[in-house]
Amino acid sequence: MDGRSLEWKQLLPSPVRFLVHGGSDWLRDQLTAIEPAPDAAPVLMLWEPQENHLENVDEYRAFVAIRSRGLNLAALRTRGFRDIRRYAAFPSLQDCRWFIPLDSPRVAAVAFAIYTPYKRAARIKQTAVRTAARSGLPGWYRDEIIVAQRAFSPLQDLATPNVGSRNSLHFVISTGTPGPTRKPTIAVLDDHGTHRGIIRVGESDIQRSLIANEAAMLRMLAEVRGLQGHVPSLLAHVDDGTRLITLQSVVSGKPAPANLTTSHHELLSRLQLPSRKPALSTAFMEALPDRVQSASADIQPIARAALRRSQSLLDSLEVSPTINHGDFAPWNLRVTRASIAAFDWEYGLIDGLPLLDEIHHQFQTDFLLHGATMRQVLNRLRVQRVTRHHGYTHNHLLGLQTTYALHHLVQRRELGYHRSDTLTTRLLEVLTALGAEETSA
Repeated sequence: MDGRSLEWKQLLPSPVRFLVHGGSDWLRDQLTAIEPAPDAAPVLMLWEPQENHLENVDEYRAFVAIRSRGLNLAALRTRGFRDIRRYAAFPSLQDCRWFIPLDSPRVAAVAFAIYTPYKRAARIKQTAVRTAARSGLPGWYRDEIIVAQRAFSPLQDLATPNVGSRNSLHFVISTGTPGPTRKPTIAVLDDHGTHRGIIRVGESDIQRSLIANEAAMLRMLAEVRGLQGHVPSLLAHVDDGTRLITLQSVVSGKPAPANLTTSHHELLSRLQLPSRKPALSTAFMEALPDRVQSASADIQPIARAALRRSQSLLDSLEVSPTINHGDFAPWNLRVTRASIAAFDWEYGLIDGLPLLDEIHHQFQTDFLLHGATMRQVLNRLRVQRVTRHHGYTHNHLLGLQTTYALHHLVQRRELGYHRSDTLTTRLLEVLTALGAEETSA
């Protein structure tokens, strides 16, 4: 199991230790595998509890009930539990993508709107479940979870001074995409369903590294002229010794289109600094050889060859040092008043290269949204070179495309993705094809 079914524990203080009664083996195994610290807060977890089970909760800091419909919440309050929250695990607890607050039908329905589906089938499903949630009927979810605490949630303590009053905040937990970099993201809503903030939580070394980088990027971006309103603001940054937690403002607007527009290019141009320097002198290119040298052995031959080609092709190129977003894709962008804003800066780079974000946007949408074949992707890259995109020469564009694929190949292995991972395999294919194009040129 990948831990998504446990992300409700982000509402609890850290660290905690669980006493588990009942439930499926897979859930019990995950909870008991959490090694408690000496000062861990005791938490009782009950599966399908009955009223008489509440007699045993007095000695615990928090109480978690799963599949608990009909449980008397007033009885919990009389026993000293001040903060009580109900969630629907959607679509199910075992394969959970969202924990949707059940505080009101309005909040539950709005919670689903935070997710931006681009494929038609996903949009239809989202509309249907939002309608069901707005109706207040329980049939749209299977598993319900109650999290009751004697003190207010640490997330509530973090958000209250920055985005709203303590008793009017609701948390929507997105459990994240399965994989080495999976981490929960928590949207903060108020009673009206207004989106007030985003909380990112990191526990593993990789999660903490990405969230720390995003916090550093947001601090730096706040000082760049012309980016206000185009990027989130960092509102709070807390390390409790176990988790790294950030709170940032919401990037408002509608979902961005899947195709690059003039507004996309305007934002990308804002991320280019006015000075000029050799491409090979950027911090990004200076760090690349060491990253390739440290890359896993299974990609070393193709990575070293790609690095040599990249350095040769970019040797004569001067660029405007560029702030790279690192994951410039439709699902990380919003449109407001005909301008584009970007969030999720965890892969951001301060001194990078132009066009890397643009190439990434096309690569991601081609493969993940449009189901493009490798031939179609390579043809698009070839057209970019033939048309001397943005005034660059053919060789400079080939060098930038090679550098893009090399960087993301090495990055995915750095993050722990296996060589057989779908995107990793495609990046290897792209690098091989671009190497053949240079040889035949």
